[in-house]
Amino acid sequence: MQSDAALYSSDLRRTAQTAAAIGERLDLQPIWLAELREKSYGAGEGKPDAWFRERFVPPPLDGERMDHDEGLEGAETKLQWARRVYAGMEMILSDSPRQKIIVTHGGTATLVIAHWIGMPLDALTHASFTVDSGSITRLVEDDYFHNRTVARLNDTVHLSS
Repeated sequence: MQSDAALYSSDLRRTAQTAAAIGERLDLQPIWLAELREKSYGAGEGKPDAWFRERFVPPPLDGERMDHDEGLEGAETKLQWARRVYAGMEMILSDSPRQKIIVTHGGTATLVIAHWIGMPLDALTHASFTVDSGSITRLVEDDYFHNRTVARLNDTVHLSS
């Protein structure tokens, strides 16, 4: 791997394990960032699906969706989660390595991509970029205009045998 690269990862177990394997392969030490964690569901963390579904209040179709209380004590709102991930992306983008590898969770990937393409927080009310576990999304900034693009989304070809 080029010396002008860095590997950033959520510090939660599944992504940390993935990042460690990638880091070993590329000879990069992961940089652990809590900002890249998945949304916290507070009291709902680790609970059975039935328990979660009984208490979860989905956001309304219209109206306040970003700061909506989902009915789970201690859970982050989508706005709190997005602000946290956006802050992490600011740290990553201000870091000097030119190539950046980010290992994160499916939901958080939407926020990473949204930040990359410059979506303001209030535009995230209905945004979702679906990515599968183990997939690769390639984000590119051109050297001339410095435009940012999603060059590849949810690529899983490397997972087929």
